[in-house]
Amino acid sequence: MLSDRDIRERLGPLASGGAEAEPEPPPKRHAGRWTLSLLAAAALVLWSAGIALILHFERTAPHQPDARTSQIYRFNDPFSIVYLSAQQHALVDGALIVLPVVTILIVIAAVMTISRTLAASEV
Repeated sequence: MLSDRDIRERLGPLASGGAEAEPEPPPKRHAGRWTLSLLAAAALVLWSAGIALILHFERTAPHQPDARTSQIYRFNDPFSIVYLSAQQHALVDGALIVLPVVTILIVIAAVMTISRTLAASEV
């Protein structure tokens, strides 16, 4: 008498609807979500630091040019006008450029992650 194993070997794979177990789905990947979360946290920290830097300069910098301390570069925001040194002015300008760029990159990463997740769920 033939065993079940021998019968399966002789018959070959069963047609669909057979008694074979369905293959397990691949494990879910959450790397994109973790990366996106880390980027969002980094952006939040950068925005907080940039706003704190600008508020600090608004409180400490003079409202009139001061050639003695080299604070002669005008920084104008909606609340006040202050004068900064060349290094302080470059730092504020860099923050005002980097923060929107980081935000745009995070939005692009979020859209790509969401579209990848939707495409994987359709399969």
